[in-house]
Amino acid sequence: MMDVYGFANDDMETARKAVEEVLLIRLETAQENNPPTGYYFRGCVPSGPWVQIRCNSGEYQRWQGDPSHPWHPTYRILVFVHGPVRESISERLCSAPGLVFLESKPTMDDCIPPQR
Repeated sequence: MMDVYGFANDDMETARKAVEEVLLIRLETAQENNPPTGYYFRGCVPSGPWVQIRCNSGEYQRWQGDPSHPWHPTYRILVFVHGPVRESISERLCSAPGLVFLESKPTMDDCIPPQR
């Protein structure tokens, strides 16, 4: 499963600092593969889930289509949390100023049947 949170503002650096402060982690800057002009932040909570902060609009919008449909259009920045023990950081994330829990979604890993 993956939890999705959102910031209404579009200041990626402020979002990064808020998430880093409440989770006590350091996020790295990473380049988007498609298109190659964008960037996002990513990192891992020790012994826990992965965290990504991505723009939900403009040239860095990841969820392109025909037409383009951003997830949760009210929120300009989305925070994705996936992996083990997501619940353990949910309370801390909700204390970040301006960050709102939006939904939990299955990931591709959740759709793969267990091997026998």
